[in-house]
Amino acid sequence: MAKKEPIVEEKSSKVLLGVPTNSVKSYCLGKFIKNLKSIDLKDCDIVFCDDTDDDDEYRMIIESMGFTVLKSTKTIKDVHSGISVPISQALANTRNTIREYFLKHSEYSHLMAFDSDIIMPKNTIPQLLSHGKDIVTGVYFQLEQGGTSLYPVVFRYLEKETAELGVHKFGAKMTIQELFPSRLIGGPDDEYRIAALGTGCVLISRKVLEDVRWSFRYDEKKVNTTEDMWWSLDMRGLGYEIYLDTSVVNRHHMKSWTTDEKLRPGKK
Repeated sequence: MAKKEPIVEEKSSKVLLGVPTNSVKSYCLGKFIKNLKSIDLKDCDIVFCDDTDDDDEYRMIIESMGFTVLKSTKTIKDVHSGISVPISQALANTRNTIREYFLKHSEYSHLMAFDSDIIMPKNTIPQLLSHGKDIVTGVYFQLEQGGTSLYPVVFRYLEKETAELGVHKFGAKMTIQELFPSRLIGGPDDEYRIAALGTGCVLISRKVLEDVRWSFRYDEKKVNTTEDMWWSLDMRGLGYEIYLDTSVVNRHHMKSWTTDEKLRPGKK
């Protein structure tokens, strides 16, 4: 009789939802918590990281709801000098505090970086996990300068660009039309190869997090941008590809007035 091979069970994924937050987002905290309770959180844990200055009330409110809340290693004001640091530097520190927590807990296979003003669809996490990619994001939108139109916070390579782009070019904004039909976009051979992303709703594997931390820096060409754009550039330098699932469309309450349901014509 042939010897039976032992059955090797595939290790299941366990996800940590890491939520950077600040009391300036208190206007949408209730909607955010309500959304958390409605989405598919099977095999998921949640941790917040608060970078509010000199005020524990916001942290205590979140903790009173039963959530773990970390404190950022550096808040909006430098604790030693008292001098304000760029918001993107503070966000980089906050995201890295979550990253360090994740790396200390070996039970997690993925981090779902999830900003506290994002409202995600119910099946977002299993949908993103199903692709088996190291970095895969959903769609959310940001206001153009002037506040009169929206753009998806994801950027594609320009026609003649390569992974060795200079730091002065992070990619071209994708248009809303390019998001249709719903599909998975990304990879070196894709027409819409993804160059950079906002990290408000992105699933990241442990492998990536062991290699790349968030950073914010000024370069000699005086190019200043956000911590997620620098993170994207660093990932590209290490050869990682970014994927976008255009079927995962999130609501972004980037300003307090965007939570007003009366301003959402056509809402079902």
